[in-house]
Amino acid sequence: MISGAGVAGTILANALVQQGVDVDVIDSHANSASGGYAFLLLGNGVQGLKQLRLWDAVAPLCVQIHTVRYFDANGMHLSDCTLPDSYIVSRLPFIQAMRRQTVAQAKLSFDGDAIVLPDTDVTYDLVAGCEGARSPTRAWMNPDVSIFSVGSYELLGLLSPSDSAALRSVLAPGHMHKYLSSETGLAMGVVALHSGDILYYFQVNQDNHPAP
Repeated sequence: MISGAGVAGTILANALVQQGVDVDVIDSHANSASGGYAFLLLGNGVQGLKQLRLWDAVAPLCVQIHTVRYFDANGMHLSDCTLPDSYIVSRLPFIQAMRRQTVAQAKLSFDGDAIVLPDTDVTYDLVAGCEGARSPTRAWMNPDVSIFSVGSYELLGLLSPSDSAALRSVLAPGHMHKYLSSETGLAMGVVALHSGDILYYFQVNQDNHPAP
């Protein structure tokens, strides 16, 4: 059984199904998008998806990021960092693509659904907690493990194609622009998505700016 039908849970379900394992996947959120709008898929993740023969299902959803361009708070270009085999992908379309690969073999259950079990106690050969960094399943199975904050948080937003027309003209294709301010403890990333939307996110130093 897999608890969590997000990115990790659906990839694991596919891997187990390919090995002939019967899989039940449960999740309390039908869209599983609570973990953020998009994520960065690095080279090792790409290779893993290719080995599982899942890459072709998600490749059209991914925007390859060739370079991260760094600027200071005044907009002055500082440096470039090459990112080999790295992509940004919208979370919900990625998860939906993963689910379509397992729909015939894995049972998905969400909030509002009822799981009919033959007995009050059911034994699984494997229980995997894939609900994110603060997984309640992993906390229950490993009560002595502690979780600590990294001291930062993110604020995300989207600009629609109509609102971002002027900005798109200065965003080089395949580049993520990142603006840094050491004085305020803020950083902002900007990247154009396949949908025509522009994703922007603020990374906030929690020491200077307590979480809202």
